[in-house]
Amino acid sequence: MIKAWKHLCTILHHKNLVRAGCFKIGLYKQGLLHDMSKYTPTEFLVGCKYYQGTMSPNNAEREDKVDGKDRPVVAGSPSEAVYNFLWPQQAKQGKK
Repeated sequence: MIKAWKHLCTILHHKNLVRAGCFKIGLYKQGLLHDMSKYTPTEFLVGCKYYQGTMSPNNAEREDKVDGKDRPVVAGSPSEAVYNFLWPQQAKQGKK
């Protein structure tokens, strides 16, 4: 529960920084809508699981999946399903 609260605070802080930067240059819509997907259960719960407070939960998740040996997670595992679902969303967001 503590990780969930801290992860939420981190998301809110990040969104406020991005919003302020976007508003300064007139990108109001992007500032308001940036990273809204982080609040969906699919992304939020994974972020809570891998929250450490010192690095991105996404990096921690990648390290867990690769295990330092360039070896992906076991096919058919729940974490593979989450990764396959989230990666296209994140890649698409990066292109905006």
